[in-house]
Amino acid sequence: MIRFGVVTNPGSLRNRSDPSVRRVLEHHPEVPRVVFTGSEDLRSGMAWFASQGVTDLVIDGGDGTVVAAISAAIGAREFLRPPRFAVIPSGTTNLIAAQVGNCGPRAEVIERLLALSPETAAARSVQCSPFRVERAGFPVLHGFLIGAAAFHRGTLLSLRDMDRFGFAQKAVAGLIIANLWRVLVGTDRPAFLAGDPVSTEVDGIALPGDRRFLFLATTLDRLALRLRPFWGEGPGAIRWLDITSPPQRLPTALPRVLLGRPASWMAQAGYRSGRATTVTLRTRRPLVLDGEIIEPGIDGTIGLRTAEPQGFIRLT
Repeated sequence: MIRFGVVTNPGSLRNRSDPSVRRVLEHHPEVPRVVFTGSEDLRSGMAWFASQGVTDLVIDGGDGTVVAAISAAIGAREFLRPPRFAVIPSGTTNLIAAQVGNCGPRAEVIERLLALSPETAAARSVQCSPFRVERAGFPVLHGFLIGAAAFHRGTLLSLRDMDRFGFAQKAVAGLIIANLWRVLVGTDRPAFLAGDPVSTEVDGIALPGDRRFLFLATTLDRLALRLRPFWGEGPGAIRWLDITSPPQRLPTALPRVLLGRPASWMAQAGYRSGRATTVTLRTRRPLVLDGEIIEPGIDGTIGLRTAEPQGFIRLT
């Protein structure tokens, strides 16, 4: 028998402004729930879910909540198998939900999920592989998009603007598109172009340069606004984009990067992309994992490797 548990983040953007999911759950007291506020560990919650017979997990929050819940569930030994996940886009970014989640009126989504039969839930499941994020001194995380250098700098500026003006940008669109003005002609241009000290290895092979203008890695098919700033081949599921600093001929290269259509001169100029099974970054600067700022390991290293595919229930 299918049995849903729910991880809900009451502090996520849409839950703060729209209590409809909470109201639906109030009519389903039989559904096990864990409240997540973004600071506590979810491991004990996952052990409790397993003791309650939970086989499928609804995640009601943004990308940070999704990463925390998936990471805890995959690492929970109490589950005979990791539960399938059903993501409700209740946060600011919702990049993960856009591809493997459930869009639409959120109250309707949760009602439909809770009414699913085991057969229907299985039929509507898709597989998606996150990557493992390994850092010395930190627990293993599982995520879908990580970025360094300009991606981190753009995140900080976007968060500053959201606090100042009181609105929420679409996550990756804000980071890749809304900050382009700052990169090309704005007052922040020198800092962006100088890049950050980041050394990169892809499947054990060091990429040229020790400063990055931008580094991105993801297992998702596309980013916000259907952007695919990736190209090239390789053996793994991790798509990566690497731009050394300072970026050469940036105004000409940028449209090609965003569309994943490189010109022949770009590789020599420091624009590279491909696929990999492992990626290693060495830096002392923070990075951004699915919208959340994280630190590298205590040794200055962060490793990515392809994880086992996970099941995600999609209603459409």
